[in-house]
Amino acid sequence: MVGAPTPLATPGAVTDPPGNVAPSAGSDATAVGPADLSSTANGPRTSTKSQASVASAGLKVSRGPTTITNYGSNRCIDVTDGHVGARLQIYDCSPVNTNSHQAWAFYTDKTVRAKVTGQCMTTSSWSSGATITVQNCITGNPLQKFVLNSSHDLTNYSLSAGQAKCVDVVDKGNGNGAKLQLWTCEGTSNQKWR
Repeated sequence: MVGAPTPLATPGAVTDPPGNVAPSAGSDATAVGPADLSSTANGPRTSTKSQASVASAGLKVSRGPTTITNYGSNRCIDVTDGHVGARLQIYDCSPVNTNSHQAWAFYTDKTVRAKVTGQCMTTSSWSSGATITVQNCITGNPLQKFVLNSSHDLTNYSLSAGQAKCVDVVDKGNGNGAKLQLWTCEGTSNQKWR
């Protein structure tokens, strides 16, 4: 059963156009990658070194750790098998404290980072149908900037196109393992998240 929507806009966030945070420029590589990972009983996790690099970059968590749940299926965004570089899917939700594959943190630089790998949600391009994976975080990379807006769209904004596209469950799938892609925002339940 889907509960009442909760407002998700970050107070004080700079947006352009309304509801979408304009990406910042830059291309310095920082952050968290496979070399900075260690393992636990629940799979890989970020090491103290990678947590320190995020802190030294001045980044703060604006929301999370949390699950990101799809309205259409009531399933959560999941890092497939907890693998570095994995394509994202939806899967039955588990509590955030028991399933790190579904734990996400929204950061002040507009990245959305997976707890299990420490990597950023990333679209392969800005074309409709582009795959959504987790990849090493790169400062300022517009393909890693996602905003969960007050309309419950999880969007990636293209400065050159002047518009956003939505994280979408492929073919309106609602079963475990259905993959995610970037798609033109249509307002359908497979593109709505909480």
